[in-house]
Amino acid sequence: MTFGLDAVARSDSLAHMIELEVYACGLRDGDNVLQLQSQMDMMPRIRYKVDVRHDLVYFEIDNPAEVTQRSITKMFEAIGLEARFVGQIPPEIELGSDTIRLV
Repeated sequence: MTFGLDAVARSDSLAHMIELEVYACGLRDGDNVLQLQSQMDMMPRIRYKVDVRHDLVYFEIDNPAEVTQRSITKMFEAIGLEARFVGQIPPEIELGSDTIRLV
């Protein structure tokens, strides 16, 4: 019966999965794709595909609470690119910030 529980858990995680598309001008230049891969190694729970012909990255995020818009932006900034979100950003993805509220 573990199989049945596993199937329920999988369908539960798929119900919460969100997709996000990011345009990063210059992604195809030089070794930027390899640098992006290195950055993505730090976020193992996020799946992604790169469309180098159009400088696009497609993300599949199972748990939106683990990532913020700011963390994605910083990942691209680390390799010298500007991330531009394509389309509407799902409300599950929080903006994030560099500061922490103390009160």
